[in-house]
Amino acid sequence: MNFTKIRAFYERFIPLTEGMWRELESRLTVRELKKGEIFINEGERCDYVSFVEEGLLRMYYLKEGKEVSAAFFFSGIYLSVYDSFVTRSPSRVCVDALTDSVLINLDYDSVQTLYRMNPEFEKFGRLIAEAILVSTNKRMMSLMLDDPETRYKNLLKERPKVIQHIPQYMIASYLGVTPEGLSRIKKRIHTNVQDGEK
Repeated sequence: MNFTKIRAFYERFIPLTEGMWRELESRLTVRELKKGEIFINEGERCDYVSFVEEGLLRMYYLKEGKEVSAAFFFSGIYLSVYDSFVTRSPSRVCVDALTDSVLINLDYDSVQTLYRMNPEFEKFGRLIAEAILVSTNKRMMSLMLDDPETRYKNLLKERPKVIQHIPQYMIASYLGVTPEGLSRIKKRIHTNVQDGEK
């Protein structure tokens, strides 16, 4: 497989010499998932950080028997159940493929080896961890402080691909509303836009 995309992703954060790239590349593995296939189940330990080469995946958890969407992962970004990966503990969430997908995986032991080999890899890991922390905190604060309409508007502005490619019932659970509630929000926003154009 051509690893051009994942190499470019790393190089957004750290300079990669040819030697560093060869060390990293030798530890990468590829996994293909069919639409609907589970990448990790609740109760399993997450052993990988995974670059989404192709496809679309969702992280979700079960609450009172219903799936609640927690995150969506498009091509060109990393995914992991990071708390499970770092602490070596069972995952409390699931990740499944919403489309046929290709993941480039790096296992836990390889990550630790790369950290020991070169401080630049450790720097990359820190920067990714910081980005995950900021993103997770931002979502938590939004769920606590923003009303559902504000959350939808922010999603529309910041992550339009979610609106374009994710089923409405999954978006609704991600925003913490019912599908009917999401329909009402969209109708209000559409009406307000039309009124503003008059």
